[in-house]
Formats: sequence, structure tokens, C-alpha cells
Amino acid sequence: MQQSDCKTKLEAVIRAIKKYNQRGKQIKFYACYQGEQYSVHRFLDYDDKAFQPINSITKAITCSVVLQLAQCHDIALEQPLLKDLPYDPPNQAAKQLSIAQFVNMTTGIEWREIDGCQQADCSFEQFVQSAAPLDYLFSRKIVKDSGFNYNSAASHALTYWAEAISGQSFERLVADMIFKPLGIVDYRWQRDATGRVFGGHGLALKGADFIKLMPLFATGGYAKKQVLDQAVLKRFHQLAVKATLGYRGYGYGLWHGKIKNAPFIGAFGSAGQRIYYFVTLKQSHAFLGNTKPEFGIQEAILKNIL
Repeated sequence: MQQSDCKTKLEAVIRAIKKYNQRGKQIKFYACYQGEQYSVHRFLDYDDKAFQPINSITKAITCSVVLQLAQCHDIALEQPLLKDLPYDPPNQAAKQLSIAQFVNMTTGIEWREIDGCQQADCSFEQFVQSAAPLDYLFSRKIVKDSGFNYNSAASHALTYWAEAISGQSFERLVADMIFKPLGIVDYRWQRDATGRVFGGHGLALKGADFIKLMPLFATGGYAKKQVLDQAVLKRFHQLAVKATLGYRGYGYGLWHGKIKNAPFIGAFGSAGQRIYYFVTLKQSHAFLGNTKPEFGIQEAILKNIL
């Protein structure tokens, strides 16, 4: 497959998004990144100064920090998460769950989040409102070897571990390890009842900063300013669980899939926020919107240019 150039393909993407938006949908921002060059286009009433929620793309940032900390402190991801966390869980079986299981969401903790549940019976909704987030998570039933189960609270538990390992707040860790090296200085982040930023959702960025996540997920940073260690990047890109939620699988903070035989890894939010990195093409694509678009529309748009 020939490598596509972002600038030459930009007009095709713009036409496809405008056609989609005519149907009342809401893709408001698109960017392509290749060779450390960005091509960006805005749609409808997109406001460059407004903070845009990135929802579950927050998880990928959390995982990148956790992987980097584990590397720096020589901690195996197979080690139990609670080994270094001064916390006694209501369900003692939680003590056996590894860091890796929280990263790739295979803890086996009974959880409902994206299966069409209503607010009253959604584990996630109750977790967000909980006065004791860890107690809520670790009081639940654990089914061993039950495979992948999407769980934002599992991602949030990683922030407690990171704080215990580093002695710093998770917000400070993200700022120092990820945001500052990438040039991101302004953001908004929802917090839990303890005052901690949520590790699985709740982060909002301006579009100009959102696109800076593209080189982070693709190559660990810029050529002259690497953010992630290469060993960390290799694990970040690794597939851990196959055939998950319509994709090829999930890894260590990133989804894995394929469009027209072009493999990608990516980070996705529930309201149409998408970052794809096409590994063989060495090309990234990002989308932002403020409503939930139909599933797969970004993939349908990208099929036109790959």
C-alpha cells in the first residue's frame, strides 16, 4: 500500500465530513499528522478556545504514565496492583489482580458500563458518584479469567497506584511526564469525591492541544523530544486481548483494528473523539465532535483516503 500524504488527502476528508454533517451529525474537528506535520480543518461552529471533552481517550494517557512509572521503578506489570498500595479491599480476591489486568481491563471485576445499561444500574454512573471510589470498585464480585470487560474504574484505580509509587498527585504526574513535554499547558479535568482526577475519563483539551496526543500515541513523542521510553512505547503498542467490541482487540491503553488491510492502534472517546495511528502508513488521524455519532463513521470516512 502506498503511503498517503495528509495534505493531498485533506480535501477528500473535508468533503466526506461535510456530507456527513449535512445529515445532522456533528464532526467538528479533523486533523491528520505525518512526518511531524499537522493538517487541520474545523467544521460548523467549532470554537478553538473551548475545551473539548476527550472522554475515554483519558485512559490512554493514564496507561502511558503507568507504563512509564513501572519502567522507571523496575516494577513488573504482572505484579499485583495492591502490593504497593496501602489499601485493604473489601473483596480480598482483588489483592491478586495484576497491574497489567487493570491496564488492559481483564480484572474480571463484575461491571456494567457500555452495554446499554441505564443510569440506575450502570456500575460506571454509581462509581462516579461514589464517596469512596476504591471501595465501590473492590467490593464487587470478581470472576477469574473472564476476559475483557470495559471498566473506567479499573483505569481510575491505576491513578491510586501511580500516586503510591511516585509520592505525587496523578495530575502532577501527567503534567510533568506527558503534558509539559508535549507543550500542553491548559486543560480541564473532572475529579472524584476524594479530589483526584479521574483516570478513565473526564479530561478536556482544546483542539490545538488534542492533536499533540497524536505523536504521543504514534511514536512516543517528537523526534527531538521523546516522551515515552522506547521499551514503554513497544508495550503501549502491544495487543493484549483479541476480538473486542468490534475491533481486533485491546492492548495496554490503545485499541487495535484494521481499515482496508491497514492496521491501526487508537484511542477513542464515547462522543466521537477518535485518534487513529496507522502503523504501516506512519500516519495519524484525529476527530472531535460534541454529540455521539453513529458507530464506525470515522472508519467509513477514512476508507475513502487509505
